[in-house]
Amino acid sequence: MHLPYTTTAAAKSKLGLRYFGSGDRLRRMRPIVLLATALLAASCSERETEPQATQAEKPPLAEPSATPDEPLSKGDSLPRITGIAQTGAGVGLGDDHGRVSLVFTCESLATARCTRLSKWLRDRWLDLRELDALVLGMTRDHRVKLRELAYELELPFYVLADPSERLFRAFGLEQAGPVFVVDKNNEIQARLTMEPPEALAERALSSLASLSRDSG
Repeated sequence: MHLPYTTTAAAKSKLGLRYFGSGDRLRRMRPIVLLATALLAASCSERETEPQATQAEKPPLAEPSATPDEPLSKGDSLPRITGIAQTGAGVGLGDDHGRVSLVFTCESLATARCTRLSKWLRDRWLDLRELDALVLGMTRDHRVKLRELAYELELPFYVLADPSERLFRAFGLEQAGPVFVVDKNNEIQARLTMEPPEALAERALSSLASLSRDSG
């Protein structure tokens, strides 16, 4: 009786086997050969698929050309940088999308202030859609935690995870809180702070509406 995978003594030696003349010994060796073949196939499959999974989970991140010495304010351009949203998608800030934008910053989506602000923007989503406004959030949350929080709040817009503070540094921010209103040319037209979340969001929406009318 012969092994199904080999027909010569030389081929058997490649698997680390001696050529036994006894059929009983060959039958006893067959399970070992099958196990070794299965383990080898599984190892090759893992090596082939691992880089693809890594690339899918970690899209390339664009870095800003320079880090500002002072926090960005009215008249500054939005930095061109890529962040990772709660969905895992790479989202570019400062792209030439030709839309007015609202960018809000938070320490965490779980804080009371950020939760109130996010809910207000969610509840006024139809008004923001009518203005064709792009809404983006930035937090120091890790993406897994951010994904859970955004799902619980049912947010219809992207929030970017920034635990390494790449995005915050690109905005020149040490502390979260400001809300930026940006025109269609990626120029910041307002930097709003130090107000209750609902009042802050209301002012931002009013500024977006004015920009839309002026540019329309």
